[in-house]
Amino acid sequence: MQNTVKEHCEALGFSQERLGNVLGVSRNTVANWERGEQIKSRNLMQMVALFGCDVNTLLGLASQTAVV
Repeated sequence: MQNTVKEHCEALGFSQERLGNVLGVSRNTVANWERGEQIKSRNLMQMVALFGCDVNTLLGLASQTAVV
């Protein structure tokens, strides 16, 4: 599973450092998230609100819809 933190940051013009400052974490923490490291639920919910997406989208979980 590859999350989409980096893509969402790029879409908003956010650097790792800027996102870290907004969320109260280090740039290294953001870099770890971009590489697929675990994201604490508090930070995950902050990013969902900031990016205007849902958790599944942020985590790169494709929704599968059945075609009937």
